[in-house]
Parts: sequence; structure tokens; C-alpha cells
Amino acid sequence: MAQLINTSKDNRVIADNLSIAETFIDRGVGLLGKKTMQSGEALWIKNCFDVHTFFMSFPIDVVFLDKEMKVKDVRKNLRPWRMAFSPGSNSVIEFFGGTVKDEHLTVGDQLNVGG
Repeated sequence: MAQLINTSKDNRVIADNLSIAETFIDRGVGLLGKKTMQSGEALWIKNCFDVHTFFMSFPIDVVFLDKEMKVKDVRKNLRPWRMAFSPGSNSVIEFFGGTVKDEHLTVGDQLNVGG
């Protein structure tokens, strides 16, 4: 599995179990069907600027990225049956709700995928 690293914050590992959704089907399914997420788990949805939590059973934290993987927007604890979007974003990373803390990840931070 890949790691998500915040290079703006001393190369802090934000997620050590990063799944990547690149195909149309993987992007469409996203986290649907999951009952929860483990600590350190996240989903990176490429070519995406909006998300929904329809049919989901838990809230998520959503991080919108530009094409250089710089954080454009952060939406915390997006509850089931909600939508969020960030025009101009290139991809989205989804975490279990309550995972993203300001001291670990803020707008303007530069992220990198490694591992």
C-alpha cells in the first residue's frame, strides 16, 4: 500500500494505508459498502472535484487537492447523505470522519504519495 505524506509538515505520514481509485468504476464506488475505516486508512480518488456520502454509514473527512497535490480545501465530518465540492480541484482524499486534524493537515500544505 502507498503512504500519504505531508511534505509541508516535516514529512509527516498522514495515511499509511492509502488506496487509489483511478478507474471509472473504482471512483464511482469509492467507500460505498464499507462499514468503517481503520486508523491510517484513506482513499485517493483521482480526477475528482466532488464527493457524496449517499448510502454511507459513517462521516468522512474530505481533502481536495489541486493537480500539484496541494491542499485546496478540507471538509471535516461530512455526514451521510451530504455532498461537497471544490471547483478547480483535481483529486480528493477521503478519511474516516475526525481523522484530519489542523496540526497535521491544512489548506496550502503540499502532499506526496510514496511507498
